[in-house]
Amino acid sequence: MIGGFYVPVLGNRSTLEWESDRASQRKWLLAAGLRLPKEYTSPDEIDRKIFVKFRGAKGGKGFFTASSKKEFYQRMKERVQIGLVKAEDAEHFTIQEFLPGVRYYPHYFFSPLPNTVGYKVKNGTLIHMGFDKRIEPIDEAYRALPDVPLEFMDYTITGNQRVTLRESLLPDIFKMGQGAVEAAQELIPPGIIGPFALETFYHPNTGFTVFEISGRIVAGTNPFGTGSEYSIWTYGKPVSTGRRIAMEIKSAIETKALDKIVS
Repeated sequence: MIGGFYVPVLGNRSTLEWESDRASQRKWLLAAGLRLPKEYTSPDEIDRKIFVKFRGAKGGKGFFTASSKKEFYQRMKERVQIGLVKAEDAEHFTIQEFLPGVRYYPHYFFSPLPNTVGYKVKNGTLIHMGFDKRIEPIDEAYRALPDVPLEFMDYTITGNQRVTLRESLLPDIFKMGQGAVEAAQELIPPGIIGPFALETFYHPNTGFTVFEISGRIVAGTNPFGTGSEYSIWTYGKPVSTGRRIAMEIKSAIETKALDKIVS
């Protein structure tokens, strides 16, 4: 039992292990056919503006950008000195190409139960639950240009806003969700079950780029008790992620299929 946690949960516990390891997560997203930022194995390879992340659930604290090897080490040292980054974390980081774009976080729900309303994919149904946009200190930092306080160069999420996306972009949203679901079925059987979210940004020339996946409820998927415009259109009533989970469990009990959704 993963982590010694024996309480039954909705979903596939193994997806959490894949999500928490950046190398495994990248393998998953590439198998899904998604566009990802380029990754660098060493600061020596930096040839353009890059974005530096640290391992674990740091929430964005200490993350930074740089445009050269020299700038990378300067900014890393600066953050360690003021305590934004712990010395041990400074040895474990991920360097990705920095790509500009508008950030969107689509929320999904995958059901393996039959007769479920939604977008039919392999071994089940994909439901789009809505979008949110994350509010971070970095969003406000640029108001202070050119004198941005260092403590505001921070990607920690401090709030969430509900978003309605342009309709012409929705086919791409379903395609990305489908790719994530079907890749998980191959790599992490039986695959992802229940709620999950993709973390993306959109560029008018290149479309959506995915930089992370959350195989569970995340902060943005369930702060809205009335659900989203999308779940209302799907179900004809307000359905939050929490309510959708309850609906799934009830349906599984009624059809004697709890073993398909609980681990």
